[in-house]
Amino acid sequence: MNFRDIKALLPISIPFILIYLSYKLFLKIQETQLVSYEAIRYSSYAVLLIGLVVSYFSNRNRVFFTLITLLLSQYLLVDKKLYLSVVYPAVCIFIPLNIIIFSFLTERGVLTPGGKNRIALIFVEIIFTATIFGTNNQPLINLINKKVFSLRILSQTPVPQIAILLLLAAILLLIIRQSKNISSYESSFAGVIVASFIALNFKENNLALVIFFSISSVILIFAIIQDLYRKAYLDELTGIPTRRALMEELMKIGGKYTIAMLDIDFFKKFNDTYGHDVGDNALKFVAAMMKNVTGGGKIYRYGGEEFTIIFPGKGVDDAVSHLEKLRGKISSRGFVLRGQDRPKKKPQKAKPNSSSAKRLFLTVSIGVSEKTEKNKTAADVIKSADNALYRAKENGRNCISK
Repeated sequence: MNFRDIKALLPISIPFILIYLSYKLFLKIQETQLVSYEAIRYSSYAVLLIGLVVSYFSNRNRVFFTLITLLLSQYLLVDKKLYLSVVYPAVCIFIPLNIIIFSFLTERGVLTPGGKNRIALIFVEIIFTATIFGTNNQPLINLINKKVFSLRILSQTPVPQIAILLLLAAILLLIIRQSKNISSYESSFAGVIVASFIALNFKENNLALVIFFSISSVILIFAIIQDLYRKAYLDELTGIPTRRALMEELMKIGGKYTIAMLDIDFFKKFNDTYGHDVGDNALKFVAAMMKNVTGGGKIYRYGGEEFTIIFPGKGVDDAVSHLEKLRGKISSRGFVLRGQDRPKKKPQKAKPNSSSAKRLFLTVSIGVSEKTEKNKTAADVIKSADNALYRAKENGRNCISK
């Protein structure tokens, strides 16, 4: 596993690292009384409030309404201790159920028609719980707590089996969505479900309930921060850092370095011929190839069809050898243009002479420059690399110029 793989796994791992640390903290506090319970309880509500404010102003309604669900759950289970035979199983069911529902909904704001529908859902759940409580509907309570499976492991938890099934279904759906990169929040929602399940296993332990509901809030706040970072610093189309990230990197860089400016040849003509959708695929293809650049190069999308690569600690001659490998791979690899007759599902047996696919080949021109006495600042190096890029185009394209 290389550094890029670890970096990609880190955002997915954060929720579960936080849960593990919270469990260790819970054991420590329970053993030593290091912090008073009241301080932790008030801190928990403070974290929930911060999460609500951040999610509201960042327009993340899925997180906002998940936090509302957690806030109500903690209030009813910890502060009110309302008729636990009804409220406890209801909370066990509604947390995974709401996360399933909210995770599939699009971000439509809080005080919007879509947001009001989510508020209505939570009110319906409250009314449903209150109705069972008020009428003491024992048959329904028994149904909710019914043991469907006689597995010994399930008898170790007070969480109703119907809630466990919902929890497992929610985690499975979130894993599927995470694998398809549908949203950046799936692993965080899965972490919230796991943390909530741990909390609910300590049915009568207020400290555990407060700590694990708190960490659920922290997980969701981290998810918002990660999402805002991605939107600010990562290009939505290609998934590589943006020009803003490049400018900030150039402010920090020092010592010896080389900068390369890379441009896709005849991209406007390519777009006009095949359309903007295929053009977008071409940009994604080039970005994907650039991610494998050797020599420790850091890649950025400069704008349009132009990209930038920084080689920290390397001179221009050293960088050129790595850029030549990249240029050769891009020009020889090509990517497949799917025909309009492409089937919606991948066939079990591919047709050898199918007309539905056509391989397109792209080339790139690269200009490269290093920090010198003449080019002292990063802006000077970029300008020099840009001039070299124009020379590469004048020399027939699909080449590197210094």
